[in-house]
Amino acid sequence: MDAKRKARNGRIRVVALLTTADHLTTWLGLRRPVDGFVVHEANPYAAWLFDFAGLVPGLVLDSVATFWELLLLVTPRRFSPEWNTAMLASVAVATGHAVTNNLFASAELGIAPFGVA
Repeated sequence: MDAKRKARNGRIRVVALLTTADHLTTWLGLRRPVDGFVVHEANPYAAWLFDFAGLVPGLVLDSVATFWELLLLVTPRRFSPEWNTAMLASVAVATGHAVTNNLFASAELGIAPFGVA
């Protein structure tokens, strides 16, 4: 495998891991009400999806959509290498921000991974 393909696949793995972390931390924060707090999804598209399909089905649908998006980016000749890198970088930055926000919110709410702390 050449160096460019290896680097692209590494970036795709990072985005996949960040997406998994985002979905897990979103589920932790929204799975049940937290006394004294009004918790909601900040992304309007995800909020609509969760209202439409429910939290877990919405996360599954979002995961499937993300998988297909990453599959498009894996196709080497679909986009130029520069455009591919720019798209992956923008997704990584946005998803990384969401994960960071979710982790800070979880800490503020006192939510541990398997229940309230």
